[in-house]
Amino acid sequence: MTSILNHEDYNFEIRENTEDPSYDHNLDFKVINETWTENVYRIHQGQFFGAGVFVDVGANIGAVSLFVDSFNKNRDDNNKIKVYAVEPEPNNLHLLNQNIQNNPTENITVVSNAIWHEEAMVSISNRGGNSSIVDLEEDSSEVLAITLETLFSTYNIEEVDVMKIDIEGAEFDLIINTPAQTLAKINRLVLEFDKSFDGRFGKMIEKLSKQFGIDILGSPERGGYVYANRY
Repeated sequence: MTSILNHEDYNFEIRENTEDPSYDHNLDFKVINETWTENVYRIHQGQFFGAGVFVDVGANIGAVSLFVDSFNKNRDDNNKIKVYAVEPEPNNLHLLNQNIQNNPTENITVVSNAIWHEEAMVSISNRGGNSSIVDLEEDSSEVLAITLETLFSTYNIEEVDVMKIDIEGAEFDLIINTPAQTLAKINRLVLEFDKSFDGRFGKMIEKLSKQFGIDILGSPERGGYVYANRY
């Protein structure tokens, strides 16, 4: 079951509360509030120049994609931001499409693939906003995972003004294994990272720091955010 959350001039279809203790029933509201009120991703209109590009990897129900698309209200037709909302999990994808349809936007392209460090069929756990790539679960969906290189070539993306990544633990292998020339197409990157005790966090930061100035909020022991701006 879903309900409608009104936020500013936008209407978001969100999941209703559930008694399942394994599911964070406040997550949809939390994501909208963190984006539209707190702006935890530190995304601002001034970061997009001309006809900019925003890539939302792990778009969930569309809160961040619609937030960036709202910047287009103040732009003329030649300077609209193109938004690519990447979301593979079927339940999230349904709400993402509903929220795009329910709001004033013509600039969001939905990509229903997973983004990973290699191209393969992968299982996505059906846990709402906490969905992630898994080895095998009873409640999961098989989807095609593509690389950032494939995403860029498929949609003719030559430069990304801002990319946001929130893929529930897959971010480490994604960044570590993405070629430097692909990362070089990204001007600003904000990445939400999970806990990591196997050294991959350090490898990820080492890889990013060769091309970006890094600001870290949080720690490998508890997770957090990485804000990366190209040198």
